[in-house]
Amino acid sequence: MEVPRKFKFLAALLGFLIAISGAVSAQNRTTKRRIDFNASNKKREHNKERLVMIVTREGILSLLLPAAIVAGAKHTTNKLASLRVPTSKITQRGPSFMKKLAVAWLVAMVLTLVGCSSNGSKGNINGNWTAVLSDKSFNFGTSVVVNNDGTLSASQFSFSTNEPCFVSGETESGSFAFSGDFSGNVTGHFDYKVVSGSPSGNTLTLTGTANGNTIAGNWSLTGGNPTGCQGSGTFTMTKS
Repeated sequence: MEVPRKFKFLAALLGFLIAISGAVSAQNRTTKRRIDFNASNKKREHNKERLVMIVTREGILSLLLPAAIVAGAKHTTNKLASLRVPTSKITQRGPSFMKKLAVAWLVAMVLTLVGCSSNGSKGNINGNWTAVLSDKSFNFGTSVVVNNDGTLSASQFSFSTNEPCFVSGETESGSFAFSGDFSGNVTGHFDYKVVSGSPSGNTLTLTGTANGNTIAGNWSLTGGNPTGCQGSGTFTMTKS
């Protein structure tokens, strides 16, 4: 049986379409593979570039890190060095400081010795004294001893003349406030008082300053018994 020509044409057309469809499908698959391959290549290239960047960055950091450490250490060392006093300066200041220390020590020792001399074996006004007053009628002589409490013990007291204000029975007292002893030159405040026994009520007071073997100051007489037993003036005492 012979196939009509139109069916042959349709069968050929169908085969051609199938062939074209297969070719197109194959082309699409090839194109997709190429796209996938290109995408994969791009991804790999991107990863490769990223890896290169990472490696480069790590390399740079690895190169810079030691330099940074060295620079930091140097900076810290310089800071510490600036806080420390140079050895040369210490050496230069050393002798001067030692000299000052030695001088201070010597001054302290001298002051200590002077203090010990002043307090431990200080001088005094103990001895015999002769008093000359501006009113000669009241001149007298006495012997005094300074007690530990600064009071005076007097003995051998006597007026140079027979004085009606002090006939008999007079008593003496006084005090001495030591202030210094410079090579045996004793200084201090001196008070001395003579109280009459008969007639009663008369008091002769002397107030002055001791300076070595001399005491000078002012005197006053109060009481007025008998009339005229009063007055004032200056005096000088000399140690004999």
